[in-house]
Amino acid sequence: MAEFVLTVGGNIVHAEQHVDPETSVFFQRVEFDASSDALPRDEVGERFADVASRFGMRVDLRFVDDRPRIAVLASREVHCLADLLARWRAGEISAEIVTVISNHPDHAALAEFSGVPFHYLPVTPDTKAEQELQIRNVLHASEVELVVLARYMRILGPTLLSAYPARIINIHHSFLPAFTGARPYHQAQRRGVKLIGATAHYVTADLDEGPIIAQDVTAGLPSRLGPRPHPERTRPGDRGPGAGGVRSRGAPDAGVREQDDRVRVAKSAASHQRWNRTWSPGRS
Repeated sequence: MAEFVLTVGGNIVHAEQHVDPETSVFFQRVEFDASSDALPRDEVGERFADVASRFGMRVDLRFVDDRPRIAVLASREVHCLADLLARWRAGEISAEIVTVISNHPDHAALAEFSGVPFHYLPVTPDTKAEQELQIRNVLHASEVELVVLARYMRILGPTLLSAYPARIINIHHSFLPAFTGARPYHQAQRRGVKLIGATAHYVTADLDEGPIIAQDVTAGLPSRLGPRPHPERTRPGDRGPGAGGVRSRGAPDAGVREQDDRVRVAKSAASHQRWNRTWSPGRS
């Protein structure tokens, strides 16, 4: 990788790598700058193909000025949705939230305030399949690339999971893998745990079992002192697992970890561009 960047007159500005011990696969993420005169944007993938072929790499090319289109699904609880919309309006999330979908009408005003279309799609046990088709149609019409479940209290079925594999993130209010499923804080209180938390993870067919993206914890309190606030209900400027998960989303099979808070901004000069690569070059 370094040799390729050198040959195009580029400069590596960030790099990280690790080996997954369970799969023996080597992962590396490299971000670099290069002049568009030496390496035009539309030729990056083609020029790197020889290197990828030589080492048996699987390559994911992303430019830092790409802004993925996000849909947020929520139920009655508003704190996760409100936090994500506030951070997005403040410019903390480098993406476009293009729609909010809910099985309750409660958040229409919040979505309107944020300038985001709101879709109320009610559901009953008998209409789950029909409602998921409606959600999928809205996602397709909005050209959504990533779905975020912000306390969406419904278990997704194959209609959505198959349409968006490894592209749905859930914000679960426990420090997974502990206390999966419903009422995790009640489970934690009964067990007397001293730390409670929240987790952003990819959604799979197994409830709350998908790869973890970001987590945060807070101290628990004895029940006689009353309940603790939800850890994902963070103050403006705090880092919560919801926004952290959206910020740090990457290749789900790359053992994604939460990244730092540095904002990567492409150089303003038109002759420069920055991109980010993630690949897994075979087994180590």
